Amino acid sequence: MGGAMEQWIIQECQGVNFGDARLKHRLEKIVSHFTESPMQSIPSNNNSWKDTIGTYRFMSNENVTYDKILEGHAQATMSRLSETDVALAVQDTTSTDFTGSRASDNLGYLESKHCRGIFVHPTILVTPDKVNLGILHAEMWSRDNSTLGKKHERKHKDIEEKESYCWLNSYKAADKAACEYPEKLIVSVGDRESDIYELLSLAAQETSKAKLLLRAAQNR
Repeated sequence: MGGAMEQWIIQECQGVNFGDARLKHRLEKIVSHFTESPMQSIPSNNNSWKDTIGTYRFMSNENVTYDKILEGHAQATMSRLSETDVALAVQDTTSTDFTGSRASDNLGYLESKHCRGIFVHPTILVTPDKVNLGILHAEMWSRDNSTLGKKHERKHKDIEEKESYCWLNSYKAADKAACEYPEKLIVSVGDRESDIYELLSLAAQETSKAKLLLRAAQNR
């Protein structure tokens, strides 16, 4: 892999803190291998059995978490705000379907009750010219299969207990960026699913700096 790509990987991992420099070095190796061959399996992506075992040990290490891995990239994303005056924090939910895999029995149902997997809600920072600055924030969750068929019970829950709270968390990440870069215009963007009263209320607070742009779903 060329020097430019190696430097990019170091930059994206710079803010990661596992409390162990060896874990950080292993992450850089993993990112390097999967950048070259993202669709390959872990054994196929490593040049030696030692690296393969090292990757599996990294993933099973209790000090390695999803949030810590993302933290470094999010910091690098924020640093690229200097390149633009306006940034759109675009958020949406997608599902990763692992139906049929050996681990799928431990995962929750997706849009279909017959499918098993994980929901991902990323917030991608882009410029009006469609330049991708990186991921600012992201959440992942798997549904509790015991709630299948109980959709009617969700309306009785507080917003913090609902999946839709991810829209508010995404806005909060955009607002944090807007506070750290007050000279920039940061706009949180969502589709019809983001038309939630609590999100509108949050963005309307005097202390909120990020703007909000959403596609309306409700007749208000």
